[in-house]
Amino acid sequence: VKDGPIVGLESIKRVLVVGAGVAGLQTARALLRSGFSVAVLEEGEDVGGVWLANHEGYALQVPWSVYTFPDFPYPKELEPANEYPTGKEVHNYVAAYARKFDLYRHIRLNSKLISLFQQQPAEGDKPPTWAAHYLDKDSGKQFVLTANFVVLCTGLFSTPFIPTVQGLQRFQGRYLHSKE
Repeated sequence: VKDGPIVGLESIKRVLVVGAGVAGLQTARALLRSGFSVAVLEEGEDVGGVWLANHEGYALQVPWSVYTFPDFPYPKELEPANEYPTGKEVHNYVAAYARKFDLYRHIRLNSKLISLFQQQPAEGDKPPTWAAHYLDKDSGKQFVLTANFVVLCTGLFSTPFIPTVQGLQRFQGRYLHSKE
């Protein structure tokens, strides 16, 4: 990504990114580097997406040396002792990325998106905007954030989906989703 505004997109005032996991953070950083105003809504209490949850035995499935941000190698003090770091170690690295590039100031933590819809402008020559209604889970209050564009970075594992499987009701064992 080149730094500076993208020609032809000067009228964009704000981009909303939903989700502050790995994809959401990289998206926010790229947009900021390109000169956009960015707001990020994150339902969790910190950045990191799936890496925020720290289940016992939760770890990276590939060597840490190949799971790095291209512009942020693991700092020496965060390099895992094991080739396959724990979820907590990966979360610490992802949070360090957000701190390094000052992304936290653009992120609203504990903010659950309730609804998202496009608003048509009163004047016909202006582009539509998006209204994101969200709940601040700390205060219990609802707010509205408007943006010209929305990028959904909510991940594949944020909401468990158990498909209909013939005979599942007869299964005596426990079944669970990868999020669990």
